[in-house]
Amino acid sequence: MTSDLGFGDIAKRFRQKAASAPPTTPVKSFDEIYTLKAKMLGVLLRDARLAADKTPKECAEAVGISEDEYLGWEFGRGSPSLPELEILAWFLEVPVSHFWGSKTISAQREERQVPRDDFVALRQRVIGALLRKARKKARISQEDLAKAVGISPDRIMAYEFGLEPIPMTELSTIASAVGVTLSYFLENSSRLGEWLELQEEFKLFSQMPDELRRFVVQPVNRSYLELALKLSRMSVDELRAIAEGILDITY
Repeated sequence: MTSDLGFGDIAKRFRQKAASAPPTTPVKSFDEIYTLKAKMLGVLLRDARLAADKTPKECAEAVGISEDEYLGWEFGRGSPSLPELEILAWFLEVPVSHFWGSKTISAQREERQVPRDDFVALRQRVIGALLRKARKKARISQEDLAKAVGISPDRIMAYEFGLEPIPMTELSTIASAVGVTLSYFLENSSRLGEWLELQEEFKLFSQMPDELRRFVVQPVNRSYLELALKLSRMSVDELRAIAEGILDITY
């Protein structure tokens, strides 16, 4: 039964089936297409439900249907309407666009896995090197930094060479003492770093005024955003020349 298989494997099978079909193979009927799409949607629904730790009954109640009808959706026997899918997306805390994709949440999580021990050891050395760089730039000795944060010079040395992990309680104090923020030490060069950076950017985005957020996410406004980005990279002299050119045109 499909319930015994991993959802990433099921989704992969559907993609492989579609890719392996000869391009000249005629479509027998629309029913066949709709059945395949319903099954794929069912896989995504079940996967999102399990990721959110919800029961079929809870999902059914959220949409206002019977549990049997909801389970029918998960097994590809019928499919929800867009409004019903929107409710489920909200209830399961996923973007509604997730349900017309082809990648399961479990597969996305597997892609985000990193070799933990190697990553931690490497990051400790990188953080130590960044600390040493910031300390020297601030012209502070290891002894003076140790006094400023209440630890021994030997521990500062161990931190700088990545021999010991720096507790966050100490790192925040050390960062302040050498004149940098905690963001200075953040990872930003790997898949994990990109994800962490994206979460920080999303946090800032969510704090924007509603009107500005709606403007940014509209594809039709992309050209304005690209223009703003180009202008932000120009020097003062270049911006002044553009302003003078506009004045010449308008007067």
